[in-house]
Amino acid sequence: MRGRRPELECEVGSEAQLASLMSFASYAIMSTSLDGTILGWNAGAERLYGYTRTEMIGRSALAIIPAGLQDEVRRIWERLGSGHDPGVTLETMRLAKDGTQVPVSVTISPLFGAKGKIVGMLSVVHRVFGRMPLKEELEAANRELTDFVERAPMGLHWAGPDGTILWVNQAECELLGYPREEYVGSHISRFHAEPDVGEDILRRLKGHEELRNVEVRLRHKDGSIKHVLISSNSRWEDGRFLHTCCFTRDITDVKRADEALRNALKEKDVLLREVHHRVKNTLQVLTSLFNLEIRHSRSAPLRARLRATQARVHALGLVYNQLSGADEDTEINLRDLLQEVCDQLGSVYRADGSRARVVTQLPPIRAKKRVAIPLALIASEAVTNSFKYAFPGERSGVVRVELAEGDDNITFRVADDGVGLGDPGARTRRRKKLGLTLMRSLATQLGGDLRISSSNGVEVELSLERDRLRA
Repeated sequence: MRGRRPELECEVGSEAQLASLMSFASYAIMSTSLDGTILGWNAGAERLYGYTRTEMIGRSALAIIPAGLQDEVRRIWERLGSGHDPGVTLETMRLAKDGTQVPVSVTISPLFGAKGKIVGMLSVVHRVFGRMPLKEELEAANRELTDFVERAPMGLHWAGPDGTILWVNQAECELLGYPREEYVGSHISRFHAEPDVGEDILRRLKGHEELRNVEVRLRHKDGSIKHVLISSNSRWEDGRFLHTCCFTRDITDVKRADEALRNALKEKDVLLREVHHRVKNTLQVLTSLFNLEIRHSRSAPLRARLRATQARVHALGLVYNQLSGADEDTEINLRDLLQEVCDQLGSVYRADGSRARVVTQLPPIRAKKRVAIPLALIASEAVTNSFKYAFPGERSGVVRVELAEGDDNITFRVADDGVGLGDPGARTRRRKKLGLTLMRSLATQLGGDLRISSSNGVEVELSLERDRLRA
């Protein structure tokens, strides 16, 4: 049959052969119907145009034809479909998915059915690298590369084996304030605030070492210091050291911000130390005033209340002394903190004649400061209430303070074997006092469950999710 190319024929029953040919070909191959609807699209076409096979099957081939060339393509399809042309090869442009126009060489041939009838078209396409001469194309590529390097957001330079700068980009010139003609030809040590550092970098590069983010100080032409990170490697040819390739990133603003932050933190530390000092002095003054009032008071009930308030101040001062120097994320050993609170309160109340004693069972559990403070205050209030109300007159007893770990939670418990809450004249009337109100408020702050019960004495129990200890 005239004009037919045997290698491109598609007989009925050989579609699989054509598909196999398309899949293994390195060129972009596309088969279409006579109206230009895409029926086949191989991996080469995916690479060239950027469209996947799924995106293109069933679409018009005009999707990859620039608008100004579509009429020409329609005429080619018409000639091929009518059998007036055995095929055509031309250099033209095609449209990629990202909108760029790709210079290509295209061969379009008819596809024949079983009865020799033209049923479609086959296009074989490969990219050609420009319509300009190779020299001009290389020059254009070089201009683009040079423009890219000059506009790079970091300094770049090459230095020879002796440390002389051979080439530099505009960004590095602007970084250090030198014109290119003054920078090129100078030794690298000239621009280092510590010249020995520049010599050391060159020595390491000559030893085939590759440098990554080495922090150095460079000197600006006006005498100011620039803090930079240098990454550098070297180029070798036939065992001969040609030059370094150095990338310089300015971190001066970052260093200044870091220095300002450090200074601010130092000022904060000074202020905090002053605040801590004043708070401790204030608490000491309060304790002294309570002692004076207790010694001069003739009312036993008043002295008892003053002692209770003094004990709270003692406990508060103790917690403050333990935790004032720690930040919010510092982990505190709850055993040490709670033991000291209990020892302090026991000492205060024994001095006032109490015959009760504190027994503790405290494992070394650690918790963040934001948890330790409320828990210590709850312990202080619960133990204080036991000393105040559980053992009237000359009654002796025990106040037990326990901390227990479970799989998912911890339990803190203060229990006494005193008179309990059953007597209307005992603690029932005092349940709305400040201490119990404060404990409930602190438990809410911790997100815990506070329970107060009375059988043989009074028990205060706080249940807290384990995860909250370090939240």
